[in-house]
Amino acid sequence: MLLKNWLVFAFFLLALACVCFFFVGHAHPQGISGNANVSALFAFGDSILDTGNNNNLTTLSKCNYFPYGRNFVGGKATGRFGNGRYPTTLRDRLAHRAEAQAITGFLSVHLRAPGYAKWSGGREAAHVNTPRGRGSKSGGGHLSRAEGLSLKPLLPAYHDPNLSNNDLPTGVCFASGGSGLDERTAKPQGVIWVPDQVKDFKEYVTKLNGVLGNQEKTNAIISNAVYLTSAGNNDLVFTFWTGRSQSTTSAYTDLMVTWTENLLKSLYDMGARKFAVLGTVPLGCLPGIRKIDGDISKLCSVPENQWADTFNKNLSVIFNTLETKLPGAKFSYVDMYNSLLDLVNNPQASGFTEVADACYMPTTSPIPCPDASRYVFWDRAHPSEKAYQTIAPKIIEELKDKLA
Repeated sequence: MLLKNWLVFAFFLLALACVCFFFVGHAHPQGISGNANVSALFAFGDSILDTGNNNNLTTLSKCNYFPYGRNFVGGKATGRFGNGRYPTTLRDRLAHRAEAQAITGFLSVHLRAPGYAKWSGGREAAHVNTPRGRGSKSGGGHLSRAEGLSLKPLLPAYHDPNLSNNDLPTGVCFASGGSGLDERTAKPQGVIWVPDQVKDFKEYVTKLNGVLGNQEKTNAIISNAVYLTSAGNNDLVFTFWTGRSQSTTSAYTDLMVTWTENLLKSLYDMGARKFAVLGTVPLGCLPGIRKIDGDISKLCSVPENQWADTFNKNLSVIFNTLETKLPGAKFSYVDMYNSLLDLVNNPQASGFTEVADACYMPTTSPIPCPDASRYVFWDRAHPSEKAYQTIAPKIIEELKDKLA
């Protein structure tokens, strides 16, 4: 029975390691608001933010294969695990400053850190990142705008072997699919544990300083960047689920909150000041969990939702205290739980017709559905591109208000 449970959740984690939310799917530099001073975007945590760091790891937690990315530019799976691009309509709007001031968020980061324009010489970079890698600069358009600085349509993975020094100043992704706050979540899978991602960030800062050649410029980028974190999903559905007889929900989620605080404090000590912290999704409503714990009606599984809700409530109340403890820090809690639960409970309002099943269920239906936009969930563990696009505007407005 124990082996069966491990196999079931090993597969679940493989699925959970296969998507990247809209937050880092596109990192097209613009400001959080008209008065924002945001230099870069960094991401830490699990598959919700992983843009391909697992591609070259010896792990099952990777999704750089078809049908992932089938609706992405070029139909290519890149390690960003979903069916396609992430709010491209938002990204396109951000090319126009007037609209950016109305709807923008840290999806797009306008490189305006003090001293950076001087370092770059005000010139457009010779290349821009493309969905397929580095390519020639476009002849105009939003990929080569923003005060003469090179803009990245995609946030690169730190462990991408093609990452160049030109990619460093506007931010990178450190997140690793399948990872978590608990070492017992990450290590057995061969993925990058969250505290080790912080070590990667420390290494990154050293590299950035070498590229810029000036500590003041490095400090300006680090302090004016936005830091996204998403961790806890895997800890609950894997580590806590398999060992819940040895701990209570309250005790384990308290540990998770403490680990999250430690993560934020570690980044703060290295100069980070603006944080967007994602809560866990409604785990019991994921198609993979419904199949395991739900009855034939495929209702959301209550225990997993209760675990997620307990953690999220405890997490969401720590930030006022942290802002007192950490002078100059700003925090925004991103309520992924209720944002997605609203779609699950009222799908028709947003044009969805399928909630309990996913478009792609490899163990039962290896051929993905023809139209993922009808589905709230792309696979067993992740929302579809349309689901992300539906919840994005409200979340981004909240982030803009709190982090500007």
